[in-house]
Amino acid sequence: MLDSDACAPRRARAAIRGWSENVLMEPDRREALELLVSEVVTNAVQHTAALRQVPINLAASLDEGEILVRVTDGGAGTLPRIGTPLGEKGGYGLRIVDRESRRWGVEREAATSVWFAI
Repeated sequence: MLDSDACAPRRARAAIRGWSENVLMEPDRREALELLVSEVVTNAVQHTAALRQVPINLAASLDEGEILVRVTDGGAGTLPRIGTPLGEKGGYGLRIVDRESRRWGVEREAATSVWFAI
């Protein structure tokens, strides 16, 4: 669990770095993992409709060589999109996730979860 504040992406990178060291990941794969986690957690902080007191949940698992990461915030938020025009400030996080992950998606129920696999 991460507090939903400006420090959440940094704390998420540190957490996923520790986890990835335990599963003996290659350094370049670890860097990509940290980047994607940072982007998705940043989106959860910036775009969630939840109150700041509601934590962000970060979960990661390894299954048959594939890493699955899920970031869940407490709000319905806005549906993420990739279509931000180039040149505009911000809006590139999901482009990066789309480009660097094998697959990704969004699940919206009582909370919003963005997940990706690498």
